[in-house]
Amino acid sequence: MVVHEGAEGGCAKRSVSDDFPSTALTIEMWMRGTHRNSYFETLVSYGVASVNNAMFLAIDERTEPPTRRDQLSLYVSGSACHSGVSSNVLDGAWHHVAVTWSSADGATVFFRDGATLATKTCHTGEHIPTGGCLVLAQEMDAVTAES
Repeated sequence: MVVHEGAEGGCAKRSVSDDFPSTALTIEMWMRGTHRNSYFETLVSYGVASVNNAMFLAIDERTEPPTRRDQLSLYVSGSACHSGVSSNVLDGAWHHVAVTWSSADGATVFFRDGATLATKTCHTGEHIPTGGCLVLAQEMDAVTAES
């Protein structure tokens, strides 16, 4: 379990091998959070030396169009796929959050508490580079030899 209270270093970081899923993935977790008036809250981030943000899942807290406050967003190779609907997960209660993605057809499904939140087509034909570093509860800003 990672407890992240916004403090520097409040994350878990792990180097992963070359068998990281590059063309399809499922991310799921239990989370509890509240609004912090930030740009977005990163749930999971993965990067390699050539692409800092090769993949990350975040809660977008921006309020200006075309985004929706608290929407789940999956980024692959720096490109965003927004759920387009409010996730309502930053209410201080525990929530089960999940996303599935397949490069073959771009099928992306966002889930909240066991129910489908949104279905999108995103990142068709893209791949996530292997051999990087996975971080929980913090965005990957740089991948270095120490990562």
